[in-house]
Amino acid sequence: MEESKIFLVSYVQIQIDNPNKYDHPDIYFAGIVKSKEEAELLAKSCSINVKNGTIIPKILSFDDMMYLTDMMYDAADMFQVVLNQMKEMHQRMQSTKKKKK
Repeated sequence: MEESKIFLVSYVQIQIDNPNKYDHPDIYFAGIVKSKEEAELLAKSCSINVKNGTIIPKILSFDDMMYLTDMMYDAADMFQVVLNQMKEMHQRMQSTKKKKK
């Protein structure tokens, strides 16, 4: 029997003004669904009513069921790339502000 595609939705919540959290984000599990449309709705619902920060959702598709921990490790790798880019941008903005003074 062929396994159908599943979608893992996970997210990180970060404080934009706290770049120290970019190195060790808290990754949350939102759910596993069977369609891209359901995954997009779930990802959008994660960011409703967020205060003092931002939510970055990720949707990962898998061709077959894996252990949830393995799927979350894949998500963590993807988040780290994004957060490293954010940290670098934050550092560039800070150095630009210092140069202008």
